[in-house]
Amino acid sequence: MKRTRHLRLPTYQVGDTVWLNNKHLKLNVPNRKLYQKRDGPFKITHKISPVNYRLQLPPQWKIHDVFHSSLLIPHKETPLYGPQFTRPPPELDQNEDTYEVEAILNHKERRRTMYYLIKWKGYPQSENTWEPEENLQKSKRLLVRYKRSKNLP
Repeated sequence: MKRTRHLRLPTYQVGDTVWLNNKHLKLNVPNRKLYQKRDGPFKITHKISPVNYRLQLPPQWKIHDVFHSSLLIPHKETPLYGPQFTRPPPELDQNEDTYEVEAILNHKERRRTMYYLIKWKGYPQSENTWEPEENLQKSKRLLVRYKRSKNLP
């Protein structure tokens, strides 16, 4: 027990980017064992205490945004490998932004509306969102293929 008292946790500053260890997050994935062990990178927006930090999480994540530093891993970019992840810009479609669907991962029904878990092309798993069927008009081919594979009407 004495050993943990002397453990030095890394300190971060506002504006740093970090990976978030997702071992305590409730994930909607078929097999957690095969899922990535961390999500992000996320920007630190506020230092709450010497060991707690507020992160800028995606808006679709409906979780508390303050995490202990033991769950954070420094995000480092090296000149040899360059940036670890760059977000692609949205495709412009008339007056609204459009993002390309890479895959439909799952489905659920809420209040007589079917929702689909969407993997967006060029984005990490942490950016997956639940979208109603009406938002998938540009991806009808993928939707038909998914419904056929799951025997959905």
